[in-house]
Amino acid sequence: MGKVFLFFSNTVEEFEPFIKTGTFYWPRSITTITKYQKEQNVDSIEENVGDTVYIIAGARVKSNIKDPVLKNRITGSPMITHKGTVEEVFDHPVMGYRYTHGRKPDQSFMLPFEFLEELFQLDEYLGKPFSEENKEELKLAIELGKIINSLLNTGDIQFKRAYYKNNGIFIQDDDSKSLFKLDSDLTEISFEEADVNDRLTYREMPSKQSLLRIVKECNKVGLVGFSLIQNLRTWRGKEFVKVSIEEEIFKEVDGRLQEGVSTRLILKEDDSDALITEIKRNIEVCSINAITRKEVLQLGFPKNQILYGPPGTGKTYNTVLYAVAICDNKSLESLENLPYEQVLNRYNDLKRDGRIAFTTFHQSYGYEEFIEGIKPVISRQDDNSTSDLKYEYTSGVFKNFCETAKNDQAFVVQPYVFIIDEINRGNISKIFGELITLIEPTKRIGELEAATAILPYTGDSFGVPNNVYILGTMNTADRSIALMDTALRRRFKFIEIMPDSNVLADIQVEGIDVAVMLESMNERIECLFDREHTIGHAYFTSLAEDPSIKNLAGIFLNAVIPLLQEYFYEDYSKIQLVLGDNAKADNSLKFILDTGIKVSKLFKGNPDIDLPEKKYAIQIDAFYRAESYIQIY
Repeated sequence: MGKVFLFFSNTVEEFEPFIKTGTFYWPRSITTITKYQKEQNVDSIEENVGDTVYIIAGARVKSNIKDPVLKNRITGSPMITHKGTVEEVFDHPVMGYRYTHGRKPDQSFMLPFEFLEELFQLDEYLGKPFSEENKEELKLAIELGKIINSLLNTGDIQFKRAYYKNNGIFIQDDDSKSLFKLDSDLTEISFEEADVNDRLTYREMPSKQSLLRIVKECNKVGLVGFSLIQNLRTWRGKEFVKVSIEEEIFKEVDGRLQEGVSTRLILKEDDSDALITEIKRNIEVCSINAITRKEVLQLGFPKNQILYGPPGTGKTYNTVLYAVAICDNKSLESLENLPYEQVLNRYNDLKRDGRIAFTTFHQSYGYEEFIEGIKPVISRQDDNSTSDLKYEYTSGVFKNFCETAKNDQAFVVQPYVFIIDEINRGNISKIFGELITLIEPTKRIGELEAATAILPYTGDSFGVPNNVYILGTMNTADRSIALMDTALRRRFKFIEIMPDSNVLADIQVEGIDVAVMLESMNERIECLFDREHTIGHAYFTSLAEDPSIKNLAGIFLNAVIPLLQEYFYEDYSKIQLVLGDNAKADNSLKFILDTGIKVSKLFKGNPDIDLPEKKYAIQIDAFYRAESYIQIY
């Protein structure tokens, strides 16, 4: 399950700009464990993508905040100011730039390179506007950050133990037996001369060879490398996280912070720290209100919904987006703007955490697999003993999933998504049984009209928690919605997903406009059959990566033609109409080649039956000619 962390921030120079831009950066794995966590040997204390974070502002933030809006909101300390979600984990220390806002050296602050471009967009920092000199310094720092990021991506920066003391930075040499100072000469110095030891806060900095490489790359583009690296800094720890701020809270907490900057993991059963317990109590109150707001925000995500449409329209693709959007309380639009691989990784993380489950209905699928049943079990003591046959009660996938959702120990009630692929291929009445009533939103556990049922095998009382969402998919080509079980239709919201040629708008294959070609075929299918049997755009999306005639031919031969054969029951005259073959003057461009049948030569005498006038053959060569496709439209 997703963990919940507290980030105690008492550094206004970071807190204020981070909050204003909606992105919070923080060292990873610096969690201070409580007495209870130590006794329970809690070892999973690293922040991961999807974990929840609450930002706690300390007294220094309250006293020194300059932004007028934040100053009016932060009226006490400690205060829970914001809630966010871990969006990204970086596998190297936070690298940043010592930025000076003003003319005094004591107004220098280390800010992560990842944040500098967002800082550049602000009108002021800590209540003071940016001067021209400030902007120029930031531009140089941003360029330095780009060089460092490029070297990190290629593995050309290695890190060594570093010591910060008396305004000096001392870094271990490659042999780890001596140090060098971060100055213009990278001066060699001994541990004794530097007067440092391992009791100092653990930090890492780029090795000497890495620093020289940074200098070299800076000099290549006209930057003064040795001057810029004097402003390189890192935070404590070996890794860091990026948190997306999602909700304002601004709730004061009774208690005092013993530490200026730290991280805490909170567990539902942990009451060993008085301040953490008080914060936890306030979070639980905030969560109740947040759930109410979230339900309002998520009116677009009903408890039960089915994505339906013709084959190849991206229904399974969309279940990934819908499931992640529901679980993370995000809009579909925000996820559609992200790389699909990133969303899919989050989907897989949620599956591993048990918050998303997936099953496929089929003709043999039953109540026993879905809710509960009895199965035979053969027990055997050893190879020489007699086998015993006995029967055991077993819980089905949906019952287990509901139990997991109901027993979730997270502070914030987390949504769970159960995906049923090909929902219309199963016998709905047989599979759902008494659940048909229990899945209604008003009958869920936690609602005023909550209902439960006594299960027939175990006699257990069972209900569906109100944090469980059911997401189904169905192909309209297999079965019309009108033929579905009436009770099921009444309890689900149906979302139509039709072919979208706009997805293919930028794809050209040897002069073939793939989007226009698909539109033409689908218009003909609608006329000859219906809109529920059109061809989905998803069949053609691989052309974005490989826009070759060979790939297009494979799509037609392996997907489009078999689909049309199924739709039209191998009525090749209609398939020809869909493909435009009937209007092609050049037979070599026809996908389906028709030739006349000479009945008198084929059959002796005068057969008294209706015989076809033509025979049809799939012409493979035509699929490798661009003009064959162009003449479709």
